[in-house]
Amino acid sequence: SGEMEWQRRYGIYEEYKDDMASSIQQTSDGGYIVAGSTNSYGEGEQDFLLLKLSSNGDIDPACRFIKESNAEVSDPGISPADTYITPEDTDITSEDINIIPIESEAVVYKLCSGQHTLSLSAASGGTTNPSPGTYFYDHALRIIISADSDDGYNFSEWSGDASGTDRSLSITMDLDKSIKANFSIKVIDDDIEEVRGEVKKTPCFIATAAYGSPLHPSVRILRDFRDKYLMPTKPGRVLVRFYYKYSPFLAKFITKHKVMKADVRIALLPFIAFSYSMVHFGPAVTAAVLIFIFVPAVCLVWHFRRGSSHLSFPRSPCPRRRGSKNPEL
Repeated sequence: SGEMEWQRRYGIYEEYKDDMASSIQQTSDGGYIVAGSTNSYGEGEQDFLLLKLSSNGDIDPACRFIKESNAEVSDPGISPADTYITPEDTDITSEDINIIPIESEAVVYKLCSGQHTLSLSAASGGTTNPSPGTYFYDHALRIIISADSDDGYNFSEWSGDASGTDRSLSITMDLDKSIKANFSIKVIDDDIEEVRGEVKKTPCFIATAAYGSPLHPSVRILRDFRDKYLMPTKPGRVLVRFYYKYSPFLAKFITKHKVMKADVRIALLPFIAFSYSMVHFGPAVTAAVLIFIFVPAVCLVWHFRRGSSHLSFPRSPCPRRRGSKNPEL
């Protein structure tokens, strides 16, 4: 009769997502099996989607994968007519297609396995979309989060249960996850200076001037230390701003003197070693190394000074007599 018996909608439909069914067959238990694709769940792009439905289209009473549907039956107004089609022999010959199955290494997700928690946070210098907070998503749902930096800051990287330097990040909610967006002060690595009518690029800051390039590994180590330990704290940010304010003048002077470059590199070695240890090994290991280096040296100096304080020197063989201006011979 063309009347609607039941209707269900599965998955999500948004501008950048697309879930669809390509084939449906009735099963021996009176239910249905549906094959199609999903762009809302899984690992990315379009993944295979397979649904086993009951006779009324349900999967599980608590499954959030099923959505409300509001399709309506309407009269299409179609009238049958004679098409005057004459059947002919198509002369189609069947051939073997030789399909060989191979392992796909596919990841299987059960879409009705409850929800997971996403804890989203942002460091100083920007925010996220959706905004920082706690969110709940269906299992295997693929979501997109993005980072927005404030004026004077750049987005640096994602940390926590995600990584990458792209502002937009796609993740699959297969577990509870905590993700943080990190930002750094916007830095201009090159200062353009006009010299005798020519445009000359000179390094803008002391470390870059000493090593000749902002891409030098030593400069990167200092930059990583800045982003990881200085920028998250208010005193650290004050120190960084002070450095960026007064460093360019010294950097220009350094670039014009090769001897100064070598001297500054030597002076920066302790800072680079300290920064490398902090970034790659953490504060605990760095503190242990510093104690191992400085405590023996301090003890040695203390022992030397203590020993020298007990040294005695012979008195003069010609002491002065009290009340006499001339010494006795």
